[in-house]
This record gives sequence, C-alpha cells and structure tokens, in this order.
Amino acid sequence: MTTLERRIALAFAVGFALSQSAAAQAGHFPWRAGDKPPRLAGFWLGERLDSARTAIKGAIVADTLGRVPSVAYSYSTADHSLSVLGTPAGGVAIITVRQRDLAAVGGVRVGDRCAEVLKRWGKPQKSDAVVAMWIAGKWLVSAHCDKQGIVSGLSVGNVA
Repeated sequence: MTTLERRIALAFAVGFALSQSAAAQAGHFPWRAGDKPPRLAGFWLGERLDSARTAIKGAIVADTLGRVPSVAYSYSTADHSLSVLGTPAGGVAIITVRQRDLAAVGGVRVGDRCAEVLKRWGKPQKSDAVVAMWIAGKWLVSAHCDKQGIVSGLSVGNVA
C-alpha cells in the first residue's frame, strides 16, 4: 500500500469514526461552556507569557508569529514535546504537549488510541482527518491523530 493509499484509508477511517452519532458513542466531553479550562503541563490559558517562558525547563526554541502590534510568541522545548504560544497582552493562548508523560487532559494522553478518545469524549464539535476539537465555550481541547490512529499531540487553546 502506498503512502497516499494509507493516508486516504486513514482519512476514510477517521472520518467514518467521527461521523458516528453521539448516541452511538458512550462518552462525553468532561467540560461545558463556562467551565475553567484545565491546566496542561503546569500551564494555564491566560497565564502571563513571560512567566510561562521562564517555567519551561532546559533549552528553548523561540519563534514569532505575525507583525507588530499583534505579534505572538511561541516557546518550545528543544525536542518540541511542549509548546506554549501567546501574546504579551493576552497571555498564554495555546498549550501543546507531544509526549505522553508530560500531561493528561480529561484522562487522555499522547499515545492513546484516537478511537478510545472518541469513546471517552464522544463526537468532537469540529474535526478533519487529522485533528479533532472539543469546544467548551471560549476554549477548546484538540487531539492530533497520526497515521496509525494514535494521539500524537494534545492542545488546550483559546477559541479565536
């Protein structure tokens, strides 16, 4: 099977799984609009960006996004297993983990099977063949699924 055929098969399988009715999936997302977002890897949404940067241990890869006056900053560990993105004015806007032992969100960790996440949390409000998003008002949790159907990244972020 070629890489393209595998991607098409994965897109079909994930799309099919995500299209199943919420009633057919036993789980439900553990947060609702108005709930406080969970802490992820020791960080909170809205936390001061400079304090988040200093809390990241070890070497940091820094990047800027956008232009003044709305420039955003991204700070990641050298291996990119943890990333924090935000603005000086708004604080931390997105927290992403890509390593299992860094954090769990509502019982879900990097390395879990994407199908198990759907059973636990039910159908996401938004999704494509790779990323599923569960929205709780002004913030969301996203799970990135790799070609093998395994969670390769988890994020908590503000809804734009």
